[in-house]
Amino acid sequence: LAEIRKNPGQLITNTVEQIMRIYRLRKEGY
Repeated sequence: LAEIRKNPGQLITNTVEQIMRIYRLRKEGY
C-alpha cells in the first residue's frame, strides 16, 4: 500500500498493461 501512495501512476500503468495483454491474447484466440 505504501508503494501505491508513493507512485499511483505505476499502479495504473501496470493495470493497463495487464488489460492490454489479456485483450491481445483474446484477440489472437488463446
